[in-house]
Amino acid sequence: MVGEVSRVDLTAFAPAACGHGHVLRYGGRKEVAFIPGRAEVSFVLCSCPAAAAKPGASGHLEVLCAQCDREGRVTGWRDPPCTAPGWTDE
Repeated sequence: MVGEVSRVDLTAFAPAACGHGHVLRYGGRKEVAFIPGRAEVSFVLCSCPAAAAKPGASGHLEVLCAQCDREGRVTGWRDPPCTAPGWTDE
């Protein structure tokens, strides 16, 4: 049997638009869903202290701006915020 699935509130840490002006959510409102193709949502394994402190797998929920990625930039947010060298939210 597969383990329980729990819902995650992504609105708690990822904005409605990236700092480069790309809208990530319907209506540009923080409390609504991401627009498919504009935001890439994933889980990233990480061993930084912030990720290791969470129960379960050591890692972060991550949201990336897909348009920034197409333009050669990495614009994203992690929950919990990553403390590994080289990563900063947006």
